[in-house]
Amino acid sequence: MTAPGGPVTGTGGPDTGTPGAPGGSGCTGDCSGTGFFDLLGETYDSYRPPDAARTRQEVDLLAAACARPVGTAVDLMCGQGRHSLELARRGWRVTAVDRVAGLLGLLGERARAQGLGDLVDIVRADAFEFRHTGRADLVALLGNSFGFAADRAACAGLLNALTAATAADGLLAVEVFDPVRRADRHLWSKRFPGGSLTKRRHWDPVGSTEHMRVDLAGTGPTRSTCYRQYTPPAEEFVALAGGAGWRARPAAAWPSNDSTLFLLRREAP
Repeated sequence: MTAPGGPVTGTGGPDTGTPGAPGGSGCTGDCSGTGFFDLLGETYDSYRPPDAARTRQEVDLLAAACARPVGTAVDLMCGQGRHSLELARRGWRVTAVDRVAGLLGLLGERARAQGLGDLVDIVRADAFEFRHTGRADLVALLGNSFGFAADRAACAGLLNALTAATAADGLLAVEVFDPVRRADRHLWSKRFPGGSLTKRRHWDPVGSTEHMRVDLAGTGPTRSTCYRQYTPPAEEFVALAGGAGWRARPAAAWPSNDSTLFLLRREAP
């Protein structure tokens, strides 16, 4: 659901606060829904403005991994749809899926404005419940959305379900936060037009889950929400994918300082 933007600062050492409960984690009781994106609302573009150059670089890498210039794609948790739009510009037919209506509204406006409406099919659905009726050449779960508002069991179920959505020779591309590279960060803050946002991270090593308390300050009173995100170490993700019938390997290059792109292919029967 997320898109890259300006620098977000992180400070502090490791934090092992208890996630999922009021008190130590700062939970507001909304850690499994879309409260974070509802909270940002119309300020989302200011918080994470689409980066055209980085998006082109990411789609270049995806296209190279697919070894095909055009095809069919499913963009899960697509957010504003920066990857969907870039794929469509290159001639791909894209099914863009997200459960946040406001972000899909932005995508629809941009697709129509850029003359791409016929190539982008917008679907409002939860990625964990969505079932694609075809077999896509590329299924992408990018923007560090893997594991958002979910746990290990739900993510295992998602990877298993995506075998039916991907062509036999297709590619599943999943971007996953790297907990090792994020281990010494527990506080992020960013100012942007219309306000400022602070995230406080609490890490659950047993569940490989981040719990984020989010405070948004603007012209009115500070508003708060929280979310959890399953962020497995690389070896755990590879094992999880293997259990769903995928052969996963990290991409050699990906323009992120705290996440890894995994390229998944169906295991041969």
